[in-house]
Amino acid sequence: MIRITLLTLLIAYLSVYAWRDWFRAACWLVLLMAVFQHPDMPKAIAGVPGLNHWNFLFINTFFSWLLHRKQQNFTWDMPKNLNFLLFLYGLIIFISLVRYLSDHSGVDELMQVYGLEADTGLSALNEYLFNCFKWVLPAMIIFDGCRNRKQYDFAVIALALMFILLALQVIKAMKFGSLTMSGESLQRRALKVISRSVGYHRVNMSMMMSGAFWLVFCLKEYVSNRRFFLFILPACLVILIAMAMTGGQPGMQHGLF
Repeated sequence: MIRITLLTLLIAYLSVYAWRDWFRAACWLVLLMAVFQHPDMPKAIAGVPGLNHWNFLFINTFFSWLLHRKQQNFTWDMPKNLNFLLFLYGLIIFISLVRYLSDHSGVDELMQVYGLEADTGLSALNEYLFNCFKWVLPAMIIFDGCRNRKQYDFAVIALALMFILLALQVIKAMKFGSLTMSGESLQRRALKVISRSVGYHRVNMSMMMSGAFWLVFCLKEYVSNRRFFLFILPACLVILIAMAMTGGQPGMQHGLF
């Protein structure tokens, strides 16, 4: 209860602060991704589906960005090939949603195997449309706001800290004793524990940790003060241990090697 109260106060402060500095609020959105998939986090506010703490901060940040970027006369200067990929991504999501809503009998059959129900109506729109875009928009907002070295530094630090926090959660949930398990036993334990304690699937976490390792490791080329190595190298070790605890081969094979 205390955690939720503190989280609510933080979100309330950041939501107000977003109207003053939407860029840093967007960086906080990225950082908070490390905890908002946790099963203990509230999924709705006042019983409204989809209106949770993260989404509330996102709404304030998004509209503040739309309003203030026009006042600041920002121009959208993302490379054309990335703009095309974003458009293609959106088109595929939209076509997939229309196809799903028109006939989801195949998904129903699959869900019945696992004793679950397929999303329909508003739930399907929220899961397969809104959620697909809300995870991309913070990255676009941060890109649009990175106009100087100070802002760039803040964004990189927020991204690195998000991955480090995820790695620490994996280690806390799995315990160091899991490293002595056989591969099959480790995978079974990780499948249950990581999803229940962190909120992400172990395979997804493995891939995320592989990218996070190189992100943090390459920071050694970015900083000029070698004392930062005292933070970078231990962080790399933490991420590597977390990756091993996921028992995910994609992260080890395609990420590190």
